[in-house]
Amino acid sequence: MLKTRVLTALAIGLLFAGALFGLPDQWWGCFVAFIVWLASGEWARLVKAKLIERHIFGVAAVVPVVAFGFTPAGFETQLLGGAAYVCALAMWCFSVPVFLRYQLRLDGFYARFMFGLVALVPTALALIELRRGAPLRLLAFMAPVWIADIAAYFVGRAWGRTKLAPNISPGKTREGALGALVAVLIYALLLHLCVPAVANWLNLFAVLVIAVIYTGLSIEGDLFESLLKRQAQLKDSGTLLPGHGGVLDRIDSLLSTLPLAALLWLIFS
Repeated sequence: MLKTRVLTALAIGLLFAGALFGLPDQWWGCFVAFIVWLASGEWARLVKAKLIERHIFGVAAVVPVVAFGFTPAGFETQLLGGAAYVCALAMWCFSVPVFLRYQLRLDGFYARFMFGLVALVPTALALIELRRGAPLRLLAFMAPVWIADIAAYFVGRAWGRTKLAPNISPGKTREGALGALVAVLIYALLLHLCVPAVANWLNLFAVLVIAVIYTGLSIEGDLFESLLKRQAQLKDSGTLLPGHGGVLDRIDSLLSTLPLAALLWLIFS
């Protein structure tokens, strides 16, 4: 299993790096749209959608992403993206915590698919927005999610004792979450000290505060997908990635963090 997991991770990394650094902006948008198509199918599976509903949802999620990718950067795209990011953050900051606290279900067509669209589309727009002209900028915003995930896993295995959300994801611990926070804070500190552009963009206090919020959102995204899987009685969101599950299993924390990153970039850049 570990060998399969490592090989799959290497393949995903090579594919993503090739697309990130090799594709022109418009084709990068198509690449992101393809990921959204795959993720939309898994989301529809988690919420027990019918086949026709899955296709409708997939098209509704992909079309705005492709259109955004082929639209030149300008005031209109920034306005559209900004509105999408605000909607996503409102969902993650106000609605999702209620769902996690009371373990509510997404019932009804609009509840299931409006949540899905607000989860997937703004993140896809952020992937396009943050990558335009600067692939390393997007990587810098994605790295904290990976760092948090890795730190939480190893710290949780070594010192984890207190369950973070036992009824949602029994494997996650508060110690692991604390390890994730410390690791992301170290990353943010090093970024501020070693990359002049970051120091010129925001002061150290702001960067550290953002790191704390970012870590919290990252954990929330992971927990929300775990809640959906538990309610659907599924171990993974899909089977496309051997050893890793589905696409949603790999991007769950990006869904809750990248809209914040893109909004901050629009405001302070």
